[in-house]
Amino acid sequence: MRYVKECPRCGHLNDEFAEACERDGEFLAMAPAMIAPDLPTEPVVAQAGACEIATPAPEPVRELIQALYLEAESGTTYEIRSGWVIGQAHPTSAAQVQLSGMAGLNFVHRSHCQFELRPDGWHAIAVAQPEYTNPTFVNQTRLMPGQDALLRNGDRLVLANVPLSVRVLEV
Repeated sequence: MRYVKECPRCGHLNDEFAEACERDGEFLAMAPAMIAPDLPTEPVVAQAGACEIATPAPEPVRELIQALYLEAESGTTYEIRSGWVIGQAHPTSAAQVQLSGMAGLNFVHRSHCQFELRPDGWHAIAVAQPEYTNPTFVNQTRLMPGQDALLRNGDRLVLANVPLSVRVLEV
C-alpha cells in the first residue's frame, strides 16, 4: 500500500513525505497523507451483441482517513502518525516528535506520550516508564502510565505543564 499527499492547488499526487508539490511548489506540510488510489490505465470495455460499448473507468473510492495534528500555543503545528511518540527534544530521545523552544519543557519526558489510530479514532497513551513523575492530561483528566484516552477535535492535551490543542481532521 502506498501513501500520497494531494496538492490542494492542482490536485497532483505527491510522495507522502513531500513538503512541496513537485508540479507547482504548493506547501504540503498540512496536507494529510492518504492511500494512493488504484487508477485503471485503460477504459473498461463491455460487449453487447455485435457492438462494443466503452464505459468510463470507475471513480476511485477514497477512504476517509483521520489525520492528527497537535498545535502549541505558539502556533507551531506537529503532524502525528500512528505509533509515534512525542517528548522533549534531546540527543538521547527516541521520540518521533521532539518538542523544543517552549516554556515548561524541562518537565516533559523524552518519551512522554504515544499516539495510536484505532477503529474508533485517535488515542493518546501515557508512556509507562520507571521514573514517570510528570503526568499527561486529556481535558483535565490525568492519564496513569500505560492508560489511554480517546482524542477528539478540540481536546486539550497537556504534557507535564505544556498545553497542546488536538486537531483531528477527516480527509
